[in-house]
Amino acid sequence: GDCAPGSAMRRSPARSALGLCLSLACLALVWHALTLAGWLTSRVTAASGYLRDVGDLTDLAERPGIREAVRSVVASGALARLERDVVGRLHVVDDEAMSVGVDVSHSGEATWVYRRYQQALRSSQGKRDGDESARSSAARDPGFAPLVVDVGANDGFLSSNSYNLARWGFSTVLVEPNPAMLALAREAQEPMIDPYREGTQRSCYVNAGMAGVEAATTMKLKVGGDVVAMESSLVDVGGGASGGASVG
Repeated sequence: GDCAPGSAMRRSPARSALGLCLSLACLALVWHALTLAGWLTSRVTAASGYLRDVGDLTDLAERPGIREAVRSVVASGALARLERDVVGRLHVVDDEAMSVGVDVSHSGEATWVYRRYQQALRSSQGKRDGDESARSSAARDPGFAPLVVDVGANDGFLSSNSYNLARWGFSTVLVEPNPAMLALAREAQEPMIDPYREGTQRSCYVNAGMAGVEAATTMKLKVGGDVVAMESSLVDVGGGASGGASVG
């Protein structure tokens, strides 16, 4: 019975040390919080003084530091490239539903092809008679079916030349040697094919590759590590390159 009080007395210094450490930790946290609050207050005050005379974006662009940064960005051509890369890829298709989208092709090839297609439509309509019924018939039936053949289709979306054209009503033939990528391409594009079941749009998915060889040759697919860069290629069974036949 005499041991219990002594044991309690021996634990008291440890408890005191733990309490002291916790107190010091709390004080350190409070000190850091106050320091951070003071720093934030000084920054807000400095920002308020910096922006005191700013009434619009033009005033902001004329402030010291910002003016030099804007001038540097403009001189580099980055703003112009941003406008071309972003605004130039936006499109509105004037069909029955007025769809809006973004050209996902690598360098805007899909938009270029679609514009050429629209030019062909207008040319076809111009060859018809001048009455309204003939023009309406030409709009419904231009005399040819739009078709895109995408060799090296990859996954059918990233940098795809056919994705947007499929959305715009083109029939598609997608050729891709990698079966896994071809399955992704089918998954990405098939829901856009003939959505109203009118029989005017079709799709075809071909698991094959193309190589610059003069005779029938057994080739193997060498899958690249970067899917976005489309680095896969065909090689012959001996390991030599297939004459520069790069495929998607």
